[in-house]
Amino acid sequence: PAPGETALDMSIALDGAGGMHVGYLRRERGTLNDEQRYARRSADGTWTFATVVPGQRIVSSAFVLDGEGQPHALYQRQLDDALVHAWPAAVPDADWQTEVVDDDGTGGGRVRAVFDSAGLHVTYVWDVTGGELFDKRLKYARGCWP
Repeated sequence: PAPGETALDMSIALDGAGGMHVGYLRRERGTLNDEQRYARRSADGTWTFATVVPGQRIVSSAFVLDGEGQPHALYQRQLDDALVHAWPAAVPDADWQTEVVDDDGTGGGRVRAVFDSAGLHVTYVWDVTGGELFDKRLKYARGCWP
């Protein structure tokens, strides 16, 4: 991050080709400008950066690689408390596509994700006062949250 910015909720993953992938929430101090960001360092040391979500207030985020080495971001929007899944059409410079995973939250939760042979697995907590724990799995087909 640049001076006056903070990086939060950082996640790191290594791919089979020796590349490093970093997902993080970039927050500009004193503003409501958050960005979910993605950075990739190739095996030769070259960094590329992408903005996954610009200009939204984000409560919590997580990042994971799928079995094909493609990045996935999950984040909770403060505006409507929705948990959102984002993925790029092509890595790293394409626009990121999004889908709402859950929009029944009451805010303040934490999001964590892992990818295994069954697909993307996300665990999150809604309502910090009650601390209700949720768990969902995304199959390989987009938009199929059971």
